[in-house]
Amino acid sequence: MNITDLQNIISQGESETLEVKTSFNKAVIETLVAFSNTRGGKVIIGVNDKKEIVGVSVTNETVQKWINEIKQNTEPAVFPIIDIVNTENKTIIILTVNEFPIKPVAFKDRYFIRKHNSNHKLSVDEISELRFTSLNYSFDAFEVESRFEQLDSNSLQYFIAKVKDSGRFKLTNNVEQDLIKLGLIKNNKLTRATELLNGLRIILI
Repeated sequence: MNITDLQNIISQGESETLEVKTSFNKAVIETLVAFSNTRGGKVIIGVNDKKEIVGVSVTNETVQKWINEIKQNTEPAVFPIIDIVNTENKTIIILTVNEFPIKPVAFKDRYFIRKHNSNHKLSVDEISELRFTSLNYSFDAFEVESRFEQLDSNSLQYFIAKVKDSGRFKLTNNVEQDLIKLGLIKNNKLTRATELLNGLRIILI
């Protein structure tokens, strides 16, 4: 990363994917965890809250110590990408993490996600939901034993009409194929969302 790119990023200010710090501390690890549980992001060390580059004093040993501290205090272990930028005799460290595929990631048994420009500690219920969502096993995504033929045709047609009106999806004239395209049928089985969405109901036969 060159200095122009760095300045452009800093000028945008802290956000859901960016945080600046004047030094490395526990809050940096917390933020990396929050980024890992959300959409990924960067922590830039050596910049103050006024978006001014103040630099940070580091050696190769210092950076390695940070990496070890991050790894030892996160579960699953987080390994950020490290970029070192030198400008005007000042050193900037950029720690970048991608969104972690299997969530949630913890910092000392605590869990965070990123909301706007701050970290939000998760409740027990939020931790469970994030885990289920990460594994694609949310309540609505669970497969059920009900059959497509059991769905109420009027409710189905109403739902499909609403989807078409939204203009967000290009649907076919095959309702069952459309439900597959929308992720409401998986592995040839209905999901719980199919039963619940827009009042769909099962006909007992």
